[in-house]
Amino acid sequence: MFEFEVTCENCNIRHAVTDPDLDAQIQHACVQIDEKMTLLRRDFGIGNGQGTWGYDEDVGLLEFHFPGGGIVETPLSYIGSWFAPREEFLWAWGNPHLDTMRTEVASRCFDFGQANNHQVLMSQPVWCSLDNAWHLAKLAGNLTKVEGIYSALVDDNLRFFWAITDPKWRVLQ
Repeated sequence: MFEFEVTCENCNIRHAVTDPDLDAQIQHACVQIDEKMTLLRRDFGIGNGQGTWGYDEDVGLLEFHFPGGGIVETPLSYIGSWFAPREEFLWAWGNPHLDTMRTEVASRCFDFGQANNHQVLMSQPVWCSLDNAWHLAKLAGNLTKVEGIYSALVDDNLRFFWAITDPKWRVLQ
């Protein structure tokens, strides 16, 4: 059902991956995360199309700034990135440019893939559509029981996926 390609360890060529068990888990994860995102939109406004977002790696926060002055923050937790020109999803666990303290959700997804022989969760890169990159991010989030998933373009071609783990309104002083 979901279409992914990974590099074969034996021949170093891209191959389509079929994994019916993983497909079922992705379907379940999408329902779960979509329900959580409905609550985040209601309670915090995250994903409602208003305001701006930003992240600060040094402080370790993903922030959402809303018109009216409200700011919601959550610990910075990368899941992965999607590069549009190549339709390539990179798991955060394998990105040497990211602080490993901020890739725990992706790393736990890798561990789950290893324990259950799900090649897509252990491969770098994974070639897929943007829709399927969303599916992978939602699966990672659901496996680790996060509160939601957020994604945004960071330039014309690159999109990041983050886990929302503990959203809180910032108390202004």
